Amino acid sequence: MIWESGHGGYDRVSPMEQEPLPAKCPNCGDGRVARIAYGEPAPSEELTRAIEAGEIVLGGCCVFQGSPKWQCLTCNQSWGVIDWEKD
Repeated sequence: MIWESGHGGYDRVSPMEQEPLPAKCPNCGDGRVARIAYGEPAPSEELTRAIEAGEIVLGGCCVFQGSPKWQCLTCNQSWGVIDWEKD
């Protein structure tokens, strides 16, 4: 998931991530899994709600080939890789 530049800041999510969330963490087996959002999102009620609901975690402003896609909200394990050729 990558935040794209909007008017005056990064304020919308790229449709790049269409892949469904994994059912569980490969490390601890818990089902509380969130997408990792990269970029610089503009503060908003929607962003705050998504973070508080455990739908996304912020991954920082830089995203690279091989950056992780998902993070477990229980053990903080990150996995999956962004593949620019595929995604």
